[in-house]
Amino acid sequence: EDELMETNSFSGNGGANRFYGSFGYTIIKGLSLGIEGEYLFGNINNDILNQRRDIAFNTKHELISNLSGTSLKLGAQYHKRLKNDLNLSLGVSLKLKNTIKATSEEYMYSSTRINGIEFHKDTVVSNQNIKGEITRPTTITTGIGIGKANKWLIGFDYESQKELDFDESIFHNNNK
Repeated sequence: EDELMETNSFSGNGGANRFYGSFGYTIIKGLSLGIEGEYLFGNINNDILNQRRDIAFNTKHELISNLSGTSLKLGAQYHKRLKNDLNLSLGVSLKLKNTIKATSEEYMYSSTRINGIEFHKDTVVSNQNIKGEITRPTTITTGIGIGKANKWLIGFDYESQKELDFDESIFHNNNK
């Protein structure tokens, strides 16, 4: 006879927002250069709720992370008009390595629900102002496209970057 003895519920919400602006300039016929600046911000909340049968209180682990950072992207694009009204476009962009700062808060406590309202009892862990960084590596993007203006376009883009590097303390639940 299999009886459910324990359940773990995982939930999360939030995300990152991006505010950016860009500027481009044609330096010679067919060749344009551009720059884009970005401000990234947001928050991410992750919860783990552990419930055990015949125990009145649950255990809840919360991790709340606030993010902010900036980045810079440089680009170049070349346009050439070919025969038969075809247009050729070649492009390359370089998003420079940047750092996103993260500040986190971590809590673990006993809780119970009465009429759909969660009540906290004992706080076992309370770590506030945990600081860390997420490093986004340099990203290189290249592309080529051919088509007829306002009719059709066939293109290929290739993007390359190394993995993200981040402090585990800002997103890790330390096996609690």
